[in-house]
Amino acid sequence: MRIPVKLVVGALVAAALSAQADLYVSENGADTNPGTEAAPFRTIQAAVDAAPQEGCTIHVGVGTFIAKANVAAPNPVLLVEKPVTILGAGADKTIVRGKWGSTATGLGTDTNDSVRCVHFYGAPCKGSVLKGMSFCDGASVETVIDPLGLAEGTGQYQDPAIKGGGVFAQSLNREIYVVDCVISNCH
Repeated sequence: MRIPVKLVVGALVAAALSAQADLYVSENGADTNPGTEAAPFRTIQAAVDAAPQEGCTIHVGVGTFIAKANVAAPNPVLLVEKPVTILGAGADKTIVRGKWGSTATGLGTDTNDSVRCVHFYGAPCKGSVLKGMSFCDGASVETVIDPLGLAEGTGQYQDPAIKGGGVFAQSLNREIYVVDCVISNCH
């Protein structure tokens, strides 16, 4: 039995396209919406959470979006745990804002006082893309265990150098692409 090559290739293309999805985010949206162009989400986090495991493009409109959407996360943050493409309307038009902490340094404390803009968590994010947006005012601090007790004898200390306030990708995320973006005023 012969199967025409066009049929096989067509089936493969159709399967690949069906795995892809487009979701939309707008300042005028609502997280109870389905995330379509006509009825977009309000937060980027809602779109990320609704995205299928692979092949999703999230279109973020003009406006300012607060990163602290995922309050259940260890550090409230825009948390990405799957490969997605997040496209803004341009670095001067789509802004993701974190939050500086309340301490004198602006880094906050270990009580979720500071908020980084976006956090790619774990190896499944490989291949994710951020394009055409700005990330500003993000900060993060991490409590580090100090087994030698060198930090004021407490056995732990806060080290802001190990966490990124703008865009943070853990060491397993070796292929995160940040294109045509601006990261400013982040610690």
